[in-house]
Amino acid sequence: MLRAAQEKLAPWSDRVELLNQDMRNLRLSEACDGAICLSFSLCYLTEDSEFVTVIDRLANVLPRGSPFLFDMLNARAPDSDWIAEESARWANRGIDWKFHWLDREKLKYCIQYRLPGDNKAIMKEQAKEVHVGRAYTSRELHDLFDIQGSFVLEDLPSLRTPSLDYYIARRN
Repeated sequence: MLRAAQEKLAPWSDRVELLNQDMRNLRLSEACDGAICLSFSLCYLTEDSEFVTVIDRLANVLPRGSPFLFDMLNARAPDSDWIAEESARWANRGIDWKFHWLDREKLKYCIQYRLPGDNKAIMKEQAKEVHVGRAYTSRELHDLFDIQGSFVLEDLPSLRTPSLDYYIARRN
């Protein structure tokens, strides 16, 4: 995915830095004008403390007024057509995709990718991949950004989809 993003952003490669690292250990080498984190990647931060740590690290490199744009899988996702759409999209690629709640009340979920049948030889031990995440509510996100204190968080309802909510946090 990073390679595809690099190709798409090639005309702006002198102004855009793409990073591939565990965001819980986020290391940014220098100040930047803004940050974007999509594909509900922040959902992998399942503990409040992890989330606040990442926000702290962003605050250290974003100047005042800089935006941080991100999306978040929402609690409505499993009740929307999203699960069926994602299942069909992955099935078209020959991959079995399943979603289930680990703890619906805490909005913790599991997404599992698996190659069916004897295709395991293609991916060997990676034939089964499990992702555990948390779908934060808007209230939880606002509380976490308030605790951290360096950003003002704004919901972006005009971008909302049945499964994703979008937010922009501005460095204050």
